[in-house]
Amino acid sequence: MNTHSWTINSFSDVTEDALYSEVFKVSKVKWKLKLYPKGLNSGKGTHLSIFLAVHDAAFFLDGWKVYAKFKLRLKSEGTESDMVKEADGWFYNSVLDWGFSSFMLLSQLNDSENGFLLNDNLKVEVEISVIGTLKYFI
Repeated sequence: MNTHSWTINSFSDVTEDALYSEVFKVSKVKWKLKLYPKGLNSGKGTHLSIFLAVHDAAFFLDGWKVYAKFKLRLKSEGTESDMVKEADGWFYNSVLDWGFSSFMLLSQLNDSENGFLLNDNLKVEVEISVIGTLKYFI
């Protein structure tokens, strides 16, 4: 299984517009997660935004392309009602990330009954199930 977990401690203290996970490798590709605590684009101010991104794309050969099918998940502690969204797409020079500007309403995230911020820790997970690469394309 190609799963990576990321825990953000003291989530309510975060002041940055964007957070980045540590880099992790699946197949021959290095990835990272990007999270916007107060949203991005259409989700700004109302939603949590999460994206899967290729890391160090500048070092790839010209014409590179990577296909990934993946699930982004926010873990709910105690309720077993994780929030999961699936996506797939090609990553390349002008599309370095895929994900969701409107992953979850901030009101839903902050509702203690939902269990997403147990002890003020947010647990994010990505599962990459399919990867295809093209070094060159016509």
